[in-house]
Amino acid sequence: SECENGPISVNVKCRWYYKLGLQVHNGDISRSDAKSTLELDYGVNAASASSLIGNLKQMLRGNKYKRAQSKMATAIFFDRILEDRAAEGLRLAIKATRAHVVYFESFGIGLRTVITNLCDEYERKCPLEPETSFMEEIQRQEAEVAEAQNDNSSARKKRLENHGGDVQARTVTHTVFNRNADVVAETLHRAKGNCEFCGLKAPFRKMVDGRPYLEVHHKQPLAENGKDLLCNTMALCPNCHREAHSGAERQKFRS
Repeated sequence: SECENGPISVNVKCRWYYKLGLQVHNGDISRSDAKSTLELDYGVNAASASSLIGNLKQMLRGNKYKRAQSKMATAIFFDRILEDRAAEGLRLAIKATRAHVVYFESFGIGLRTVITNLCDEYERKCPLEPETSFMEEIQRQEAEVAEAQNDNSSARKKRLENHGGDVQARTVTHTVFNRNADVVAETLHRAKGNCEFCGLKAPFRKMVDGRPYLEVHHKQPLAENGKDLLCNTMALCPNCHREAHSGAERQKFRS
């Protein structure tokens, strides 16, 4: 255990776990080099070093970690993450730790009182995460892609050298309008299987009923107080529908 030599040495060791674990996460040093440093310079058991470096990696990504660590180590990681990565980073670490608690409790090992209370304590230190709508998230990702496309290929490939392929899950809100089924059905009937913008036939038939697949689009979006009326709808093929929402000339779909 990392708690074998008293609270002062534990505090120092945990700070070194964090420092070297962060360097591993950022690709500055290898995991084996970090373990060697902890083992040779601080007398840390190699297995303990490997476990906590791995735990930190998952905490930084908001993913469940499976190896046990003390309340003190968790609190120090929380403190350092909050200092380095602000509230957003701390929220990911808390999310990972709560998942860790659930994982251990599935084996009948109770951590809820100690670690969950710690998560509650640190959650109060960061403001609530503002709600992000589905469209805002799509727009954020599209902006990131556009920025990456403006860079050159060699720069992108350099960044990808340290990309392990893991992704972070985020919860976003999605507003759904209760649309009139008759408006949808009559718009599709009016189109007779052809896109009402480009005039091409529907690209395929739906598995559920074999009807031509078209998507009903509102010229003035419902989110902008558009009416759910036949005169405000178009039956579009998927390509035209994506252009209507994401194209540079999407205004042409509003006439």
